Amino acid sequence: MCYAKTLRLGIIQTTIDMEAAWNKDSMCAPCMDWVEGEKAWGEICDRFRSISTMPQRERPHVILLPELTLPLSREYELRRYAQKLGAVLIAGLDFRPTDDYKVTNEALICIPSNWPFGKGQSRNKIFKIGKLFPSYREKEYINSCKRPDSGLTYEFKPCEDVYILNLGKYGNVGLSICADFYDLHRYIIY
Repeated sequence: MCYAKTLRLGIIQTTIDMEAAWNKDSMCAPCMDWVEGEKAWGEICDRFRSISTMPQRERPHVILLPELTLPLSREYELRRYAQKLGAVLIAGLDFRPTDDYKVTNEALICIPSNWPFGKGQSRNKIFKIGKLFPSYREKEYINSCKRPDSGLTYEFKPCEDVYILNLGKYGNVGLSICADFYDLHRYIIY
């Protein structure tokens, strides 16, 4: 296969106030505070609008939103933006509590139909990847959040899967979330 010379990457960094967003005493804990989540979503939408006005030859092929950037309530809208922008979106999601009082840290991957920019042959694909290793601060925060049923605390739920994204003429890309970069040797076997 003949690979493309360039893969354009965009990064959208929000200005979330971490102390306000993840307060263990909040009714939202362990999830992001609603006000901070809406502020982050507004910033993300502003950046998407800015990208949409760029000439296609300058737009990013892949857009990254760092770990814990996207409120869970905005997953559907993110999928629509991937299609509208014609770019793969990789977005770090807020903490997600599970039914068994564990907490995951995931990223949402949105590959639009006919990527890139409506000219390729990809099908619309949406999937999530999980994190294996929480950072010390994450683990400390999650373990300090009280469960609503008993006052006991939550635990981190690791994901042991390895993710390799085939971007066609742009090659394969290994996907990890933050502290999982300490475990890059697992990707070597793939």
